[in-house]
Amino acid sequence: HDFDHWVTHSNGARLVRDRAQAAAGNHSLKLINQELGGTAGARREIEPFAAGQFPILSFDMRMTEPVRLDLLLNAGGVDYRVGLTDSEFINTATVLTRLGPIEPDGEWRHYTVDFAKLMFEHEYHKKHFIVNNIRFEDYAYQSNARGAPVWIDNFFLLPSLSSAGKGFALNWSASDL
Repeated sequence: HDFDHWVTHSNGARLVRDRAQAAAGNHSLKLINQELGGTAGARREIEPFAAGQFPILSFDMRMTEPVRLDLLLNAGGVDYRVGLTDSEFINTATVLTRLGPIEPDGEWRHYTVDFAKLMFEHEYHKKHFIVNNIRFEDYAYQSNARGAPVWIDNFFLLPSLSSAGKGFALNWSASDL
């Protein structure tokens, strides 16, 4: 639950550590859209990484009223999106997949995305797999209400297992052999 590395993106969301609402643990990250027609944007500050090193992104999300936003990542200068609730209208980010349903009913929902696998299915370009930006944002026609909230919790980039570098030891036993 490391929320210290989230920042407002594109004059988007005011970020609040909400101790009253959490999918798990003691708090969640509440994104509050700051202006009528705002992006509701929040960016996770990261060091650029190869998508194959951390291929899976997992998070919980909750809405109590309609908010348009997608999960976006930038790799090699191209914006990719995992569709959440944003409009298709004038949305130029390359679609990786769409998640849903995402209803503004106050219920927490868990999402897991193998974005590296989805990126591998798209046309290759220079630095295609180097992710340098991950964010939630209304990327298309911006139409969010002022004060509209979204909660994010348990946001994790999951590492791949690899024997490269220091490697790892794999041991198992079976009682039926």
